[in-house]
Amino acid sequence: MMIEYAERLIDHLSSNQNEFAVYPGFEDTPAAAPLLEKRAFVSVVSVGAGELAFKVSVFSPVSFGGTDCISCAETLLNILESDDCPFRTKGLSVGGARYSSDSLSFVCELTGTIIDGERFSFTAEDFAGNGNMRISRYISSYKIRQSFHHEPVMTIFEDIPYDIDDHRDVFTITLYGVPREVPDEISGSGVFRLTLGGEVFERCRCIDSTRDEDRPAQLTLEGYRYNAGDLPIGPPIPVDNTEVS
Repeated sequence: MMIEYAERLIDHLSSNQNEFAVYPGFEDTPAAAPLLEKRAFVSVVSVGAGELAFKVSVFSPVSFGGTDCISCAETLLNILESDDCPFRTKGLSVGGARYSSDSLSFVCELTGTIIDGERFSFTAEDFAGNGNMRISRYISSYKIRQSFHHEPVMTIFEDIPYDIDDHRDVFTITLYGVPREVPDEISGSGVFRLTLGGEVFERCRCIDSTRDEDRPAQLTLEGYRYNAGDLPIGPPIPVDNTEVS
């Protein structure tokens, strides 16, 4: 159920910063007044159509000032906008700080919506140009197109194949919602292994990317999956052709 996302959201915001505690906003817990330490409360605004609208109310003592209250809300915003965030979100925003007479403190609200479904992730590693590099990121979605490279085995006086020599399959993989810096990181380091959706693709390379100033990138890759007994051939080994008399 969507309401479960609220509990997971609280855990995620708590475990990714240690500046202040994050609590459920629907608990019947009286707030101390005046407030002496920073706190945040997560509340469910509405649930429906596979979406959960939420509000995070961040409270900060008056002694820290209203600007600090906004800064705390922005800390939580950065956590949700991070590439490591497991939630699919939209409409994230932080409002201004206001004085709360109930708690005698400043309060600032972070609002947004969680979309049902986990974010997808990929891992690129074993780069030919940098074996120590490993790139793992969350993305919004992906698409895989498979091309079959089957060579027909013909016999004399027959115009239909006797069998098929099944060498390898070629995959065109499109990644959506890719962090904007990733295409440059991947494209200049040679072929690599890609793990995506539980599948592994070998000798991948970038063939296209699309991005603009304020949106994540779209990255298109080409990779191979070799069939059993048909492993890829490695780089050639130099041979000394000098004759020994």
